Amino acid sequence: MERPLIAGNAPVARLAPCPAVKETMDAKSICRQTVTVNLKDGLHMVPCSAIARTAAEFAGEVRLIAGAKQADAKSVMDLMSLGADHGQELTVEAIGQDAEEVVARLVHLFQTNFANVSEQEARDEQG
Repeated sequence: MERPLIAGNAPVARLAPCPAVKETMDAKSICRQTVTVNLKDGLHMVPCSAIARTAAEFAGEVRLIAGAKQADAKSVMDLMSLGADHGQELTVEAIGQDAEEVVARLVHLFQTNFANVSEQEARDEQG
């Protein structure tokens, strides 16, 4: 079932169910999806902050995986330690009740190339 992605008071996208991998283990949902870093400078402070803010809204575990490296998606420093460069594939993984939603929201950030992030950063600095 699709759900709207809300930013402020307005829907910005429709979220479809986790299309990649969804598992259920002892009432915990696990959702994973692969994304590609399309940012020219890779994952730097601004996108890592956006990822961490989004992930922090969820109670479950959220991580980004780059090969053998894993990062807690709620930690900007952990995310930056991945050293994810332009063109690199990452796996977004969430475990918990809202796993599908958090993965969909994080995938949306990557798919839109963090487009709304710079606008939000500018508003935060002004306000």
